[in-house]
Amino acid sequence: MGYAAAVGAGLIIVFLVCWPRGLFLEFDAVERYRILSDGFWIAAVAVGGVGILSAVASTGFFDLMGYAAGSLFAVLWRNVNKGRRAKDLYEYKLSREGKRRPAWGLAAVGLGFFAAAVVFMLLHNL
Repeated sequence: MGYAAAVGAGLIIVFLVCWPRGLFLEFDAVERYRILSDGFWIAAVAVGGVGILSAVASTGFFDLMGYAAGSLFAVLWRNVNKGRRAKDLYEYKLSREGKRRPAWGLAAVGLGFFAAAVVFMLLHNL
């Protein structure tokens, strides 16, 4: 996911958090800063959290759960993935090795949203 898409997703989250709280109806600037701080904080947690989880997943940390879910799927629907499933966990880990890419861009965008939340929080408290 590119930076523009991550920023866009974060701004959509900010809008969806701030709009029901009455950002566009609020006349008090201090209250507006509080609403914006909440919106940017939630976007920072959501976007940055997905980025950090992606970075952890790129190390192979969740391979066991992926293999277990694939095995369960193969048992429940036998004819769907016939021949494409790894025989054991080691083979599954080897097949996943070249496909891993951490999404550090999401974590960086989340950090930017966190910085904006801190700025709005400071403006609210001044």
